[in-house]
Amino acid sequence: MVDGNLMPHKPALLAATIAITIIGPSKLPVKSLPSILTVSRHRIKAALLFLKHENHLYRDVVISDSNLVLLPEHGAPEDLLSIVKFSDEQHLLEKERAGYVVGDEDEIEDG
Repeated sequence: MVDGNLMPHKPALLAATIAITIIGPSKLPVKSLPSILTVSRHRIKAALLFLKHENHLYRDVVISDSNLVLLPEHGAPEDLLSIVKFSDEQHLLEKERAGYVVGDEDEIEDG
């Protein structure tokens, strides 16, 4: 399903491997989705180029222009918008937070 070191992955693959649930008191129209779902193909390419040169784990990544073209210039990929679910179950936020494990980089220093 994943094509070796080819990046970015196709939006359809992302939609098949992640879930997006927005928890809030009311269902928002799709056009009001948070900016966190917004991508820019140019910024993704720039980030991949940076990682290729600065992070040895990305050294062998092959940047796919044909996959980049599938991403919007600036906006949310349609494949991701199609999987967004909404929930008004606020208790799910606490359940999600309860499963979060603080790492060394997340620790807050006491004053």
